[in-house]
Amino acid sequence: MRLKANDVELFYIEQGKGSPIVFIHGWMDDHSLWNSQIEYFSKNYRVIAYDQRGHGRSDKPKNGYSIKTLSDDLYNFTQKLNIGQFTLVGHSLGGMAAMVFALEHPEKVSKLVLVSTGAKSDTSIRIMLWVLIHALPYSIFADGSVDFKYYKPSKQIKAEAVDRALRTPKFAACECLREFCSNYDIRDRVSIIKVPTLIIVGDKDTSTPVNMSRYLRREIEGSKLAIIPDSKHMPMIDRADTVNEVIGEFLS
Repeated sequence: MRLKANDVELFYIEQGKGSPIVFIHGWMDDHSLWNSQIEYFSKNYRVIAYDQRGHGRSDKPKNGYSIKTLSDDLYNFTQKLNIGQFTLVGHSLGGMAAMVFALEHPEKVSKLVLVSTGAKSDTSIRIMLWVLIHALPYSIFADGSVDFKYYKPSKQIKAEAVDRALRTPKFAACECLREFCSNYDIRDRVSIIKVPTLIIVGDKDTSTPVNMSRYLRREIEGSKLAIIPDSKHMPMIDRADTVNEVIGEFLS
């Protein structure tokens, strides 16, 4: 399904009935990143997952990729679907948008789940990603990033990950990268988040290292931290069952 929100058409899927959960994917991914979670939680919840602008099957405008704009997309999207309060789950870039959304619209968020994300991007990762995306052919970068983000991925996981990545055109990937590398820093505001928050990170994540999640745990009062063993930047795929259990326990 597609829905126009904030002047872009966003592709989304919706399954199940009950209290709503909205899932937001990260950079160079799409809603299918959450397939395991969609299947698991739609048994008891109304689950909605969408492709952010520039990604998947959503519109791909030439500009408008700030974290604030991505947050505004989410607000307009949920308003159009008449969703009142909901659980918000964001991964990486989607987690950044989720935190900005929770800061600007706290009344909309019943619970917040942050997966592999931070209040500011890591300097060494920013430099490395910037060099990679500009120095290598895009398809090679997409293929090479899989082992960096996934823990011992199978051939099928690798193929699916590359396919998702290449649905994001290079210009959109570069615009998002520029925004979260250069213009995103909410360290002075993140402590304002007061909604119940769960922070999830893979123990072997080098994109958003564990110390970034520990920082969020210290800054967001009452938040909980779950470090997922034997996983990297994609714990929802590396250890889907464990992540589902951790989120399920948080929501119960």
